[in-house]
Amino acid sequence: MNSNIPSSQRQRSSSQKYSPNEWQDYFDESINLNISGTNDVFRIYKSDPVKPDGPLFLMHHGAGSSGLSFGWVAKHIKELTQGEYGVIAIDCRGHGATKTEDELDFSLERMSTDLIAIIRDIVKDNQDIVLVGHRYRLTYTGQ
Repeated sequence: MNSNIPSSQRQRSSSQKYSPNEWQDYFDESINLNISGTNDVFRIYKSDPVKPDGPLFLMHHGAGSSGLSFGWVAKHIKELTQGEYGVIAIDCRGHGATKTEDELDFSLERMSTDLIAIIRDIVKDNQDIVLVGHRYRLTYTGQ
């Protein structure tokens, strides 16, 4: 049978091809961040930059994903910058391992408030960040 799929790929079962990877495959650390004044706990995956105040890529996923959707990119950013850039990926409200009081509030105001609280807690004063986000049919990068 003629196939464009390499033989090594044809040998795998469906469960092997589509099993999720572990955060340790891409990030140095996984933490639960308690947001002050709330019962909200956000799962954060991170790889710190070599220098404590080095720049960070801050990854914000879209609906139906998790911070781990940025795993491959995070691993390659770390490799390509030789660790000079750090990467932080968030499991947003209602996704992944994050637990919040209102799991279904996906309003722009709520999501913005969540992101600001996380930035205030994790990002150091005067530390540069590059915000990278995605959602269905949209990719955003900002600095």
